[in-house]
Amino acid sequence: MDDKTYKRFISKIHIDEETGCWEWQGFKNIDGYGIFGVHWKRYRAHRIMFEHTHGSIPAGLILRHTCDNPSCVNPEHLIPGTKADNSRDMIERGRDYHPAGSGASKAILSESDVLTIRELYATGQFTQQQIADFYNIAATTISDINTRKSWKHI
Repeated sequence: MDDKTYKRFISKIHIDEETGCWEWQGFKNIDGYGIFGVHWKRYRAHRIMFEHTHGSIPAGLILRHTCDNPSCVNPEHLIPGTKADNSRDMIERGRDYHPAGSGASKAILSESDVLTIRELYATGQFTQQQIADFYNIAATTISDINTRKSWKHI
């Protein structure tokens, strides 16, 4: 990276004295990772910083944030590892939260809907397809609800 590009890169960093994170102030993707453009191509900012200070990222590895802050580009907070290492970090640090039921981002049904679906099917008066048509969802979804493959928490 030439000096002009590096100065532009560095200008987008704010150092948080409390955490030691070098917070990316430029564009961030939906997951909070900094993005930096070089010669009309976009790169993740933390990867640029790591390679600038430590050299190439070993083949087949990713960079893990020891600080759990995706916008941090502090090279001392970045370590190479496998995707399995990263997943293990996530679990150990309690970041593996996956909301169930209507708390899930793509949920179409509510807990109340699920209880009603189970009650309707239990009466024997409605087929799973009829219930699915009413809710405008797939019959397999109704089956998964009734067999508790999904919505196990209620």
